[in-house]
Amino acid sequence: MKTLFAVADCNNFFVSCEKVFRPELENHPVVVLSNNDGCVVSRSNEAKALGIPMGAPAFKYKKLFERNSVVSFSANFALYGDFSSRVMRILKQELDKVDVYSIDEAFIDIKTLPKNEVEEILLKVRKKILQWTGIPVSIGIGSTKTLAKAANEFAKKNHEYGGVFFIKNESTADEMLKKIDVSSVWGIGRKWSQKLISCGIDNAYKLKTADKNFVETRLNIMGKRTILELNGYSCVQITDIHATRKTILSSRSFGRSVFDFKDLSEAVSQYISIASRKLREHHLMASTVLTFVKTNHHKKEEKQYSAFYESTLESPSDFTPDLVKQAHYNLGKVYKKGYRYKKAGILLTGLIPKSDNIRTFFSKNYSTTKKNDRLMRMVDILNNKWGKDVLKIGSEGIKKRWRMKSEMRSDPYTSDWHSLLTIKI
Repeated sequence: MKTLFAVADCNNFFVSCEKVFRPELENHPVVVLSNNDGCVVSRSNEAKALGIPMGAPAFKYKKLFERNSVVSFSANFALYGDFSSRVMRILKQELDKVDVYSIDEAFIDIKTLPKNEVEEILLKVRKKILQWTGIPVSIGIGSTKTLAKAANEFAKKNHEYGGVFFIKNESTADEMLKKIDVSSVWGIGRKWSQKLISCGIDNAYKLKTADKNFVETRLNIMGKRTILELNGYSCVQITDIHATRKTILSSRSFGRSVFDFKDLSEAVSQYISIASRKLREHHLMASTVLTFVKTNHHKKEEKQYSAFYESTLESPSDFTPDLVKQAHYNLGKVYKKGYRYKKAGILLTGLIPKSDNIRTFFSKNYSTTKKNDRLMRMVDILNNKWGKDVLKIGSEGIKKRWRMKSEMRSDPYTSDWHSLLTIKI
């Protein structure tokens, strides 16, 4: 049977998560800001209508925010991650072959569904997600992933379809593609869209029907694949098994400049804790730890410095204290007094599946490793149940004067018992 894909995409995801617990913000302009409350990373439709672009620096738009009573939130990734898990869980319960593409988006292979019932089934799935999570979802259906993505974009902007749009035939596809900007086509980035527009190709239909000579001489392999997909030839399949992660990065900019080694070491400890938790979630172990620091390159009047140091563990590990010790050793190699540090971070590399690191009873430190595994398992269980910072490494510190700015962050309503909503009668 011919391939048939659906793309489920959460609308204005971060903002939608915030609105679930703030119903009074319905039909109100809302934005979510990035780390340190720097840039806009999510916008409600009302905020988009005010001309607030994605990535807008918050300080430059402060007056516009005030004039239009725009409500701003600091990013709350614990909340968004939990909502994402709930949405994806429903999709996997209701449909086969769900490929989670990002925190707010998933591809679904639906060729096994009865074609005459596809829309009805997906409308019911969409309704269930909205009812169970409060998150609005748009779903696009097409014979290729690129067409499904385009249909998803179309469903978002044309509310008369109820959030689900199905490309049933080529004429339907062509009418839709004429209304989609070339910059919105999946696989066409900003630079490529500028080049295409300069050649008179400003919408998806013109890209689909581009002159063969133009395609052969001016486009790279990705561009050619995109055109094939727009013409109904499926080149990208649903992935049943994701490739093993090669690296894990954990890094943040500080809320204020940092001078002291102690503050830097606290930050590095926290970043390692975050990264080691991800290691265990993916059943991986790290062989190498890289630690880096850098000053604020935007402040040209200040002395500039950046450096990194990489070292290898005696044996691969996912044990947080081992990784913290290695990261602190690296930090000692790169730290220099007299600089105002703006950012630090760690990178775990040389990742291997935990199952590949076979240890027997006769292996060196066998009993210690088993004890460490039990300890980390208990730490993760308690943090997952009661909140991620219930148990943490002492070297992360308490006051954390360096922590990011997040003065407008909402409570982690769904992942912290102390933040559960109370209803007063």
